[in-house]
Amino acid sequence: MLQLKKVSYHWQQQILLQDISLTIEKGKMIALLGVNGAGKTTLLRLCAGLLVPTRGEIYLKQQLLTQFTPKQRAQFITYLPHNHPISFRFSVEEVVMMGRHPYWSRFQMPTVQDRVTVDKALQWTDCAHLRCRFIDQLSSGERQRVLIARALVTGADYLLLDEPTANLDIAHTLAIFKLAQQLVQQEKTIIFSTHDINIAARYADKVILLTDQKCAIIGSVEEVLTTDRMQQIFGVNATPIFTEKKDKKLMQFSFSI
Repeated sequence: MLQLKKVSYHWQQQILLQDISLTIEKGKMIALLGVNGAGKTTLLRLCAGLLVPTRGEIYLKQQLLTQFTPKQRAQFITYLPHNHPISFRFSVEEVVMMGRHPYWSRFQMPTVQDRVTVDKALQWTDCAHLRCRFIDQLSSGERQRVLIARALVTGADYLLLDEPTANLDIAHTLAIFKLAQQLVQQEKTIIFSTHDINIAARYADKVILLTDQKCAIIGSVEEVLTTDRMQQIFGVNATPIFTEKKDKKLMQFSFSI
């Protein structure tokens, strides 16, 4: 379980997040929403242990997150940033294999199990045909799928994805979220930030909505994404459209200004 208790984060005398408290259970798909500058990336980086709260505490498995070494933390939490430059000319297979590093001792070479894990991730993300290509030869969408594959091979319980489908076409976007649903069924937890409210409404079990007061509203899609709140925070008129799919009611929105 990942738990935030009254977490605030300040930077250069600016309040980026204020008194965030939430409990993130295993086996959930959670969408992180908010306008530009609301603090979505900051919250993900705090949960990943890459930033330390100005106030408050973050716990992983009932232990302070700051007490984990980076290598220990990486076995439980993996973070995929929105823009992730790779300056060296690695092959796709090498980049994905880097995700296995938290399990290696010094100077250890990849094991047979490491290679099997990488092969599966390349297949899952439709990257197997790219394995021998260099990462700097890929399109932005192909590169993003490779980085998602690298996140998958960590085997972490918590996957924190910052706008994971921003550069993907619609087919690969749907494929990535189908894979994400399968991971959730395996008790993985996925927290993804997005500006696509309909993607969040379709796939998320819960929504974290960051407000302009730097606070968080947390709950189900229907609880959080009300028409009044959409107008207040996003400045749009949102008309909900309900459909039934496999005994589940889905909510999507039509937007206007």
